[in-house]
Amino acid sequence: MNILFNVAVSLIASAVIFVGGMNLPASNFSLSWLKTPLLGAFTEITTATNLADFPTTYNANLNKTIEVGTTSVASITTLAGLTTANALTSASSLATVGTITSGTWSGTAIAVGKGGTGTTSPSTYFVLLGNGANGLTIASTTGATGQFLTSNGAGAYPSWQTSSVNQTDDYNFTSSAFRVKNLHASSTVANPMVLNGVSYSTPTANAVGIARNNGSGVITWDTPVRYTYATTTAIVTAASAGAYATSTALNIPANVITASSTIHFSGRFSTTQGSNNSSTFYFRDMNGITYAQVDIEDTAASGGYSGVFDGLVQVGSSVSSQTSYARGWYRNGTASPVAQEEKTTSVNLANATSFVGVIGSAGGGTTLFSLFIEVNP
Repeated sequence: MNILFNVAVSLIASAVIFVGGMNLPASNFSLSWLKTPLLGAFTEITTATNLADFPTTYNANLNKTIEVGTTSVASITTLAGLTTANALTSASSLATVGTITSGTWSGTAIAVGKGGTGTTSPSTYFVLLGNGANGLTIASTTGATGQFLTSNGAGAYPSWQTSSVNQTDDYNFTSSAFRVKNLHASSTVANPMVLNGVSYSTPTANAVGIARNNGSGVITWDTPVRYTYATTTAIVTAASAGAYATSTALNIPANVITASSTIHFSGRFSTTQGSNNSSTFYFRDMNGITYAQVDIEDTAASGGYSGVFDGLVQVGSSVSSQTSYARGWYRNGTASPVAQEEKTTSVNLANATSFVGVIGSAGGGTTLFSLFIEVNP
């Protein structure tokens, strides 16, 4: 366009020189023959245009470079001076914009219908939600700490809710590291606990005993055949006559001994007594209460003897206030057992109890080698 304009200027200048050379009056000289459709949006020179009007027309069209009728210009890379929100469509009549690769948007908020949010100040921490023909909306609240944004089904907005477990769903935890710190579960015949495909129902109360399966998955507490307690490593000695040797305590847990239990005790000993060959063994608890007593005499012994003692405590009465009936005997070699009188003692054996064996000799030192206790429920 600039080239054409320059050509036109040159032609006009030549015409002026030509006319000047002809000494024609400038006011009567017409430039209609210079009219050209190439100027387009420029102010056109018509048959009514006089040569004296040329400077004004020329100056008015000096900065025009694009025709108004043009619908696209491929070479434009920057549009400056657009100061209104609708400048691209009204001020400049620009109908189409391609890919914008740089620049900063400083206009009003982009409407939802145009792919924007419709706002320049969305609510802090609120979740944006699709709103159909209305574009976007936000969640009603930000929820409480620890809540989850949960679906409320088709046709309803999701909402913040406290987590819950659907008890009708099946969950399969495949991690070998999956652990439950505290498991609170009910296991009955109607709602059993399933392990490796086998159903189990467990007792509803705790008890002393051994878990027993009836073959159908019903677990019960079964009374064990016996509990045994023994000390064989602690060898205790009473060095002088009238002194006593006491064994290490054997601790029986609570609820092991019942109103129908029997306590069997036995042990091994030796004495170094002289002329007085009588000894006594006491089966006691840590409170000093004697449950059974075995009087040991060996008239055939000379200078001391060794042997074993054996006794039985039959527990009777109630658990809270039991009465024990004891009988003990001693055997030395092939001698016959010596029966002892019964001993009755009221004590609560439902509590945890510790038993000891105590033996002493009237004529010399005594050694207790072992003590064995067996509780038959």
